[in-house]
Amino acid sequence: MSSISNILFPVDFSPSSFAMAPYVKRAAILGGARVSLIHVFDPASYNGFELYLRTTPEIAEEHQNIARERLDSFLPDEFPASECTRILAAGDAATQIAHAARNGFDLIIMPTHSGFFRRMLLGSTTAKVLNDADCPML
Repeated sequence: MSSISNILFPVDFSPSSFAMAPYVKRAAILGGARVSLIHVFDPASYNGFELYLRTTPEIAEEHQNIARERLDSFLPDEFPASECTRILAAGDAATQIAHAARNGFDLIIMPTHSGFFRRMLLGSTTAKVLNDADCPML
């Protein structure tokens, strides 16, 4: 029987991520596992107003800095930085999460919060990760 020693917890700072945190913490305690948080941001998600004021590299850098600050301040008491690695990635969320999971993670625990209509048309990030990940997912 294999044990779970590394858990990957993707966060997008939504209410679902905050609601899932106690379950991730409990699973880690029960299994004696380490938790790593991952947040994926889209460096190309900018609006026309931002383009009017600054160059795209400046906007991408600002978005990366904001994402890093949000990730570093996500539930610091429950997931202290000294105990929980924080991974920041850029690009498509599902692709980056599945890619990160290949680096020694035994389990991915992530919420889903998309509605039925969106999921039917586009598919949720969680469904895409479930399809692409090499490790179990909860």
